[in-house]
Amino acid sequence: MKNPTDLMQRILTDTTAQRIIDYVSPIYGQSEVALWIYEAIGKALSGAVEIAEALKGEGVASASTLLLKAWERYYRIPTDPSQTVSQRQQKIAAKIRLRGPLNPHVLAGAISAALGGVPVEITEHIGPHTFLVNIREVVPSIQPAVAVLERRKPAHLIYEIQVATETVAESDIKIAIAQTHAEYYRVEVQQ
Repeated sequence: MKNPTDLMQRILTDTTAQRIIDYVSPIYGQSEVALWIYEAIGKALSGAVEIAEALKGEGVASASTLLLKAWERYYRIPTDPSQTVSQRQQKIAAKIRLRGPLNPHVLAGAISAALGGVPVEITEHIGPHTFLVNIREVVPSIQPAVAVLERRKPAHLIYEIQVATETVAESDIKIAIAQTHAEYYRVEVQQ
């Protein structure tokens, strides 16, 4: 308020109403009825201003929270309420990244996002025209990873999926049981 009166300070508690009064004639600074009207208008506009401020960041699909369901519908991603907001945002980011050049880092990021942010590493050339997808944490299903791989990998390449399923012991030497896509078991010793 540029020229506050005692009446204005007592009635106008809303910040939007205090900004509005600066744009009207100073004679309303002594009108109790006018000031209460400006206070009511200010409260109503404050809600709209808060919504507008909250919607500023919603234009970026992978960072959206308020419009997350709308972005999932737009990208045709099924809504999974059991996942966190972050995991759902990563799925949207993975869908956006489906276009453009594909290298192992980009493919690993897309698989990771499809699995809800689980760390994924890709090792190339483990055999003729073969690469390894190493999923570093337990996941309930590898189907999202398989779906991304089948859709994105070059047709001439073969992939193997390895998933860490259980940590058996934890000390200076970590022993983990891992499972490949072909249901073979192997023991991985990490130091």
